[in-house]
Amino acid sequence: MKIYTLLFVSVLMTGISFAQGEFLVEIDRSNDSFSKIGPAIANVGWIYTNERTFREDLGEYLFTSSQPDFRLFSINSSNGIVENSPLLLGPKFLSLFEFDQTSENLYCIEQDSQLNEKNLVLLDVMTGVVSSLGGVSIQGSGIYQGFSSFDQTNQRFIFVAPSNSGDLLYSIDVTNGTILFNPLLNISSGETLINIDFHSATGILYGLLEDHNDDLFYLVTIDTQTGAIVKLGNGTTLANDSGCSSTIDEQNQEYIILYESPSIGGYAVTTFSLSSGNPISNSLILPYINNDNLFGIEYDNVQQRLFSLHWETTTSSVSVNSLANSANITSYPNPFSSTISFTFDSEGHPPYNLVIYDITGRVVSAFEEIEGTHFKTPNLMLSSGVYEYILSSDEKMISKGKIHCSH
Repeated sequence: MKIYTLLFVSVLMTGISFAQGEFLVEIDRSNDSFSKIGPAIANVGWIYTNERTFREDLGEYLFTSSQPDFRLFSINSSNGIVENSPLLLGPKFLSLFEFDQTSENLYCIEQDSQLNEKNLVLLDVMTGVVSSLGGVSIQGSGIYQGFSSFDQTNQRFIFVAPSNSGDLLYSIDVTNGTILFNPLLNISSGETLINIDFHSATGILYGLLEDHNDDLFYLVTIDTQTGAIVKLGNGTTLANDSGCSSTIDEQNQEYIILYESPSIGGYAVTTFSLSSGNPISNSLILPYINNDNLFGIEYDNVQQRLFSLHWETTTSSVSVNSLANSANITSYPNPFSSTISFTFDSEGHPPYNLVIYDITGRVVSAFEEIEGTHFKTPNLMLSSGVYEYILSSDEKMISKGKIHCSH
């Protein structure tokens, strides 16, 4: 099986979006449109596209930025104003943010690459201070970006993580950090799990699964105790290519996804019925314009409104000088068949990290601690196609580009 997207603490991975003008927007599925809420969010250069959650008691959209620094933003969904934006300091990386609407606490995963482990922690929204829950550490620092959800009824933090034996589905009691369940996900050959979301009203974990055997997408239920997966509905031929995020409308019993697809020419929202598993609407919300985008969908079940972040190319919300140093990258041969060399002239400081991923956002190769300004990969054993890479230094992205593999 495979899951999008793998993220390690010491490498800046996929799911990072450059932003010249980042706005909170409300999506209107009834007329296939969106509207900006307030001004461009100041001091945002790059964001982690699927690292977001929603605080319903205050109506705030929460997300993290990676440039010009690592911050947790809380955006008022009524006026788009930044309510809080504390720095997230410390040597350990934070990801998979989930807000508990009952206790009004924010939880996330703290990844420790040196000890090769991760822990569920409590994060103060106003100060960025991390508090331990006292639970047992989970071996392996890797996580899958965006693969988390929260059981509001039983106060369980749910997420997917890789292990030596396969992909595990963790359910953690947030009151004490205890691991309640961690079964292997039961996904058949040729199937890909794309995202997950918990429906607290019914106590069911849902997900979107792509079956490459019949080229269909299915809404599925996932048993948190056994890892068993059951397909719902007849499947649909979504043109999903990358950047897929999901949310649940509790009242209307709907599973909503936002994704990008060159096949349909932009960013689309598809709504599934939780009862039948079949899609009930599909809307192209943002056609390709310049390099504008939409990422990180969240439904506010109190206001019954749908939100996401929108990058608008023509608006600047951060000084170019405040971004990480750029780099001139040369890759050769390009196209390549097995190995490829990178030469980069950068004002950043080694060591560098290089990540290569396919058009779905799946990481296919990652190289850490690269010294100097020249690097030749080993045999990558990739299928023919287009791939993208990210070069980072000091956990900040400094360049990205495309390479072509041809056999």
